This record gives sequence, structure tokens and C-alpha cells, in this order.
Amino acid sequence: MALSLLVIVSDIDGEFLPEPPALEDLPEVIEHFHRVIKVDSRTLGGIEYEPDKDKRHRYLVGHGIDLAATRLASEYSAQITMAVGLSIGGVILWRAIERGLKVQSLLCFSSTRLRFEKKAPQSGIKLYFGSNDQNRPDTHWHYSLGMNENVVQGFGHEFYREPIGVDILRDHLKTLA
Repeated sequence: MALSLLVIVSDIDGEFLPEPPALEDLPEVIEHFHRVIKVDSRTLGGIEYEPDKDKRHRYLVGHGIDLAATRLASEYSAQITMAVGLSIGGVILWRAIERGLKVQSLLCFSSTRLRFEKKAPQSGIKLYFGSNDQNRPDTHWHYSLGMNENVVQGFGHEFYREPIGVDILRDHLKTLA
């Protein structure tokens, strides 16, 4: 049964879930969707080319996240079955939902800047953080927003670049089917 549309928003480096294998080559993932769209958070946020990661970060935090969220919300008028945000990509999706983006299920990996958000935009959100990520939201933040705290033991911020990222995605898909 195809669920429709999967949108993945990259991290600040333009990275997606681990490749190889390409996500599109995993039948247990791709069989659930008519379309898989990968969106680069840098381009969406207005960064054409900036090799310095600190400058990219300052720009995106300063105003690129909100620009990216507005663009994403206006570009996708049809409901997205599942959205996956990697690090800053999760914050972009979170804010895009606040701006009217329709998402059935949101899965965020290492979206540590969410710790500054004061309310959850919808239900159907799963957040995962590495246990060694010092910037992950604390237990109080999760509780105050009514969110479950999902911690991947033994991993740091970029755990989604490891095969465990695809494993978590596979498990999440089972809940949608």
C-alpha cells in the first residue's frame, strides 16, 4: 500500500540518511511511497554556497530557518504522508507545520534546536537524539511539550548518518502501514 509522499529535509551539510545504500534502493522503505523528495536545507534557507559550517549555522539560525519553513509550507500544498528532518531539517519542518504545512507524521533526528521551541505543532511527531549529544533537549522539555523522549544510546549528534538511522525509519514506517 503506497502512502503517498515522503519528504526528507537535510542537515546543515546537505546530508541525508546514510548512503549507500540509497534510501530509494531500500524496498521496505520505498514501497510505502509514490514519491520520495529530498530537500537540501541550505538551498531552502537561501544559502547558495558557503563552505564554512559556522557561517552556514549563523545564517540559518539568524533567519534562514524561518525562510526555509515559509518556502516549504508554500511549496507543498498537498499533505505529506511522512516528513523526516535531519538536525536543522527537523526544525525547518517543525516551523513549516506551524505555517500550515500538512504532515501526517514527522520524524526528526538530532534536531537539537527544537529545545528552544515552546509548543508542539501537532501530534504524530517522533524525535530521536543520540545519548552523547550534549545539545539535545532535556527531559523537562519533552514533558512540557507532551513528547516522548527517544534516546539512541551510545551515539552522538550525527547518529542518523549511521545505519541505525535507516533502522529507526524502517521501524517508524511499520507504524504508518
